Amino acid sequence: MDTSPSLRILIAGTGRLAVSLMEPLLASRHQVIGLLQNARPTSKFRRAILPWEARLTHSADSPARLAADNRIPILWLDTMDESELAPIRAVQPDLLITCGFSIILKRQLLELPCIGCANVHSSLLPRHRGPNPFSRVILDAEKESGVTFHVTEEAIDSGDILDQTPFFLDRDETALTVYYKACSLLAERALPVIDAIAEKGMLGVPQDRALAQYEGNIQAEDARIDWSQDAKEIERAVRAHTLGLYARFLKGDTLVRVAVSTYDDAAVDEVPGTVLQIQPSVRVATGKGTLTILAAYTASPIAWPWPSLWARVKVGDILD
Repeated sequence: MDTSPSLRILIAGTGRLAVSLMEPLLASRHQVIGLLQNARPTSKFRRAILPWEARLTHSADSPARLAADNRIPILWLDTMDESELAPIRAVQPDLLITCGFSIILKRQLLELPCIGCANVHSSLLPRHRGPNPFSRVILDAEKESGVTFHVTEEAIDSGDILDQTPFFLDRDETALTVYYKACSLLAERALPVIDAIAEKGMLGVPQDRALAQYEGNIQAEDARIDWSQDAKEIERAVRAHTLGLYARFLKGDTLVRVAVSTYDDAAVDEVPGTVLQIQPSVRVATGKGTLTILAAYTASPIAWPWPSLWARVKVGDILD
């Protein structure tokens, strides 16, 4: 019989990652006592209706829905002043776990839980610290990624490693599929890691700072297709930009976002960016080889498949 203590756990997180953390803990002996959410981009009205909205939409990726269904209070974090810390202190957390949370926690909050604070990061730290490890592992053509639990510091993804588990990356992986794999692995590792913390405390191994690698948010310009690159590199970039910021190019004044593509290494003589065929799919010359666009869309005035009757393309056009 397991005699290790039951912990009172506060979770700060968003999306499927947070759900993957919450669900196994809700089914365990531990108690999830609150869900912290980011108040900075959320109006007071949205904060007030979030529990009802989450239950009505039945989103599988909503930690707010899980909180509402299980009568777990939702707490809001912004400045971390006493007005925000008081309700957190009132629920008496033993442990705070962050997961997909975009706020750097201040010392006064880190010192509040009895045991401490841990973060879940979706990479093999110290590589790929920062907000978007899912795209970076693909852009760097890596063979594996992973999920790391580490002690939270007043910095980004820098604390001692509590647990780290890798997973293999397939050749055709996208940022979205890497995200899903991380969620699945997190769901498996959450309870064993929390049980170990309950039994032994926050015993971690320091990260090798010489190997630390921080990468910020990918900007729209970073996702712009450079047709002078090899087709293989462009196809990799398309796969890397599938979490809200798609690889893109201009056709005249029209911005086109590419969702799915394939490549061919066979050499062509045309100028990079030249449209070579339009049926059954648009095929474009690159610096080395060709890229075939299997799925793309324009977003103005509404999202619509490209090409279309009002966003045409013909053989010989040059894409920018």
